[in-house]
Amino acid sequence: MVDNNSISRQAVSFVMNYERKQGREPIDVQSNRRFKGCDVFSISPDKKDIRIIEVKGTAVKNWGIPDLAEN
Repeated sequence: MVDNNSISRQAVSFVMNYERKQGREPIDVQSNRRFKGCDVFSISPDKKDIRIIEVKGTAVKNWGIPDLAEN
């Protein structure tokens, strides 16, 4: 059984909502074994840019985003 309230699920949901607000189409792949090591694919409207996103969540509050990394 998957805990939809886990820190990990909440963090992925946050990222997916952000990507939607940017006009992108995010796909949750964290449960798909084929995509081990990434959590979200985010596709641009023109389908030319695909972001492969690894999400890390923390239970500590009031940190905001302590470390943002883009590769």
